Amino acid sequence: MRLAIILGCAGVIGLLAAAGAKADLDIPKWLQQPDVSGRGLDVDMTRLMLADDFLCVDGVPLTGAHVWASWQGDAVPNHANVAFTLKFYSDRPVTAGGADYSTPDTELWSMDFGPGDYAARLYETLGGSKADWYTPPGVVVTDDHARIWQYNFEFPDKPFDQHRDRIYWLAVEADAGTIANERIGWKTTPLIQWNDNAVWWDGAGWQEMTYPDGAHFPGMDLNLAFALTPEPATLALLGLGACGLAARRRRK
Repeated sequence: MRLAIILGCAGVIGLLAAAGAKADLDIPKWLQQPDVSGRGLDVDMTRLMLADDFLCVDGVPLTGAHVWASWQGDAVPNHANVAFTLKFYSDRPVTAGGADYSTPDTELWSMDFGPGDYAARLYETLGGSKADWYTPPGVVVTDDHARIWQYNFEFPDKPFDQHRDRIYWLAVEADAGTIANERIGWKTTPLIQWNDNAVWWDGAGWQEMTYPDGAHFPGMDLNLAFALTPEPATLALLGLGACGLAARRRRK
């Protein structure tokens, strides 16, 4: 069952504008902010595909995706060696007799980003507690890292066309190339989340993720931090459309 928390228009627009200013983004169509409390996780996406779902609220094509991540042990990344693959999927909802969580279904869009095809910046360094590291299905390293990186992927020449009021999934995988011992993880968003949990691909199917044993919130829902943006020319058209953004707890 979904529990919707609808924010007032002024509050939503103010929140998104502030986030955009800090994160060097256009005003996002969809935003799941990174957990900067030090009590979240970074989920290993090094040659491991992860995905999280989102709702299209207005049908405007997407031309940018922005992902928050950290490197295991705060290893200093050499971005000249790091590549990413981004994909968008349709949604496979919960069905009778099947899995009790939704997953990505049909691949609709895919793009590879080699070194130099994306922008990277140090977003924030945690004070106090460090964040934990998680490699599915069960490896947890506590108090592992403090640096949060933001990765900006722009694709104005290959937009992802959406349909209003449909659920989609963003999937991301990283390849550190020749950096044999360095791994990058996709950062979680705080515990008030939208819809179903994030998933990981185990080679045979999509597996649901929750906070693992050894983390701060074992068994709790797990979603990932990202923002989606339209081409700048469409921003003026969004206006009060941002008011449709809702945070929802997952259905079970």
